[in-house]
Amino acid sequence: MQTDKRFRTFWKSDSPLTSKRVSIILGSREDSEKLANAVRALRHEGEAVFKLSVETEKKIALAEEQLRSA
Repeated sequence: MQTDKRFRTFWKSDSPLTSKRVSIILGSREDSEKLANAVRALRHEGEAVFKLSVETEKKIALAEEQLRSA
């Protein structure tokens, strides 16, 4: 039996484990960097603050509204 050897990366795969909200956050370079820094700070210092950019907050609100109206 041969295994599937297609090259997949996190960015190129459409993972069902990634929610729409997380997809939007990771799609923003600025917010994904802030999220990674917050995770690192949480691991090392035990506390972290993560604030989304206004643009990303608007995209998330729009996606939530589309889900409600569907």
